[in-house]
Amino acid sequence: MSRYTWWESMCLVQAIAASKMLERRGVSSTLYLGTGKDPSGRMIAHAWLRSGKIYLTGYEQMQHFTVVALFGNTVK
Repeated sequence: MSRYTWWESMCLVQAIAASKMLERRGVSSTLYLGTGKDPSGRMIAHAWLRSGKIYLTGYEQMQHFTVVALFGNTVK
């Protein structure tokens, strides 16, 4: 659960929301999707967002995942 919302804010929702907020302000970003395995061997997924050299969301766990897709949002 996010400390700023009372509902469960999952990593993908946070990354998309932050991307849209940046887009409205004319700031480019890249959304990453990754997969990995939990301790029991089940596949898990994670999303995080980067703008320039700064990771904005999901950076705490990103090193545990292999990037399978990324989506750049270049603002003109």
